[in-house]
Amino acid sequence: MSNETLTTEELEVLKGIANRAWQVVSQDLPIGNYSRAEVFEIAIDAERLISFSENGEQKQIVLKFYRLGFCAMEGFAKDLFPFKNYE
Repeated sequence: MSNETLTTEELEVLKGIANRAWQVVSQDLPIGNYSRAEVFEIAIDAERLISFSENGEQKQIVLKFYRLGFCAMEGFAKDLFPFKNYE
């Protein structure tokens, strides 16, 4: 676990990356209602966010996010995915 945190600007970039990841990955999932926690875990699983980074700067933000450790990362779930459920 790291003592790092994300800046407001980094969080905004991460939101865009996480949203892109969810939009693509969700197309391969069964139609249904997914909780914020499920969406969060699916979107960040297997370093997926790195794959959806568009440049080196975004990749560095994602790597910084992953260095926070899962418990700290979970604290950003509501910021990244503000709705309780997703379809």
